[in-house]
This record gives sequence, C-alpha cells and structure tokens, in this order.
Amino acid sequence: MKYFGAGLSESHKELNRIIRKPELIEQTKELFLEIHGKLHLSVVSGNERNEVDELVGDLREDEYAIMPTAKDETIAWVLWHISRIEDLTMNILVNGEKQIFNEDWQTRMNSPIRDTGNALSKQKSTYSRTLRIQE
Repeated sequence: MKYFGAGLSESHKELNRIIRKPELIEQTKELFLEIHGKLHLSVVSGNERNEVDELVGDLREDEYAIMPTAKDETIAWVLWHISRIEDLTMNILVNGEKQIFNEDWQTRMNSPIRDTGNALSKQKSTYSRTLRIQE
C-alpha cells in the first residue's frame, strides 16, 4: 500500500506552536508553504516532484476509493479533506474571502457534501466512489 507524509505530524505540531506568535510570522509562512508543498501535486505547489505525485501518478480512478480496512481512509477522501480544510482556513479565516468550493464545484465534482468530510465514517468508501476525481 502506498503511503506518504513522513514527518508531517511533527511539522503540523510546530506550526500550531508558532502560528499565533507575531514575532515568528516569517517562520510560520515558511513552514506552512513547506507543508503545503508536501500535500499537493508539484504542479500545484510549484515544487519538484514529490510523494503526492508518486502516490497518485499511476492510480486508476477506481483505486482512489479503495479502503483497505475500516480504520483507513481512501485516497479520494484524504485529498478531499486536505483541500476542504485548506479552502476553508486560507480563504475564509486568513483572507476573509469566500471559499473557492461553491455549488458549481460541488456539481462538477459530483459531491453530495460541502464540508470537510469529518463526519463520514463507514461512508468514506461510498463517498469516494461518487467523486469525479479528475475535476
């Protein structure tokens, strides 16, 4: 099974520790962009090829919805969750703007939900099969 994200938990803990300290704003920005680059395709982050590129580069669409055990998440759900959290936090909380994900995107992606997907448990696999991954 493919896996990515080594070291991200520690980076998130560090980001949480420094994010509200005005004197560390530049360090906070650098760390956020480093984490961002590791969680997105290189075409999005503008960085060199990374683990996400390797993870999804050769997947068939049906493989995004595979959930090996009930304790796991699907790749589609993880990508959805990361994208929604970033959209909500960066666009609404940081920029004070509207989120990018709107009704048009919801239709394009064939998503029955608009939230981060945290409430989904056993439905993660079913939900993942409904998404139009290529959007």
